[in-house]
Amino acid sequence: MENSTGEGNKEKIERSARGRRHCKPQGELTELKFIVKAASLDLQLAKPWGDNGRYDIIIDSGRQLHRVQVKSTTNFDGYGYRLGTYWKSTAKHLTYTAEQIDFIAGYVIPEDTWYILPVNAFTPRKAVCVYPHRSTDHGQYEQYREAWHLLKES
Repeated sequence: MENSTGEGNKEKIERSARGRRHCKPQGELTELKFIVKAASLDLQLAKPWGDNGRYDIIIDSGRQLHRVQVKSTTNFDGYGYRLGTYWKSTAKHLTYTAEQIDFIAGYVIPEDTWYILPVNAFTPRKAVCVYPHRSTDHGQYEQYREAWHLLKES
């Protein structure tokens, strides 16, 4: 239905497109930030062609290749940050499995903090809660805060 200026559906489509564009650039910037951080730590990495795979980056530890899915969040619930550990199919959200990835590298944007989460640490959860702003919190995933060494091990 159009409003008096003739922009009803067009406005809705543009608004929807803006929302989708917001997520894609954030993901791309987070991947770039991951690449820079990993390279600065002397990790050997490769970027697969295209973006249809379940992982974004391959890390070569020298003994093993690690498939890494890069995620980011700004989702603060007043206590912790919620980091999604799922991918979207056409019908639903599905949790990553060990057959698809080895790690999620989760970046908490407001805190400039990374979590290097082995897939077996969160599967089958679709999200985890992390607390980078609390130095004394012993949350379940705080052992993976800035755990870049996990990518160097086999």
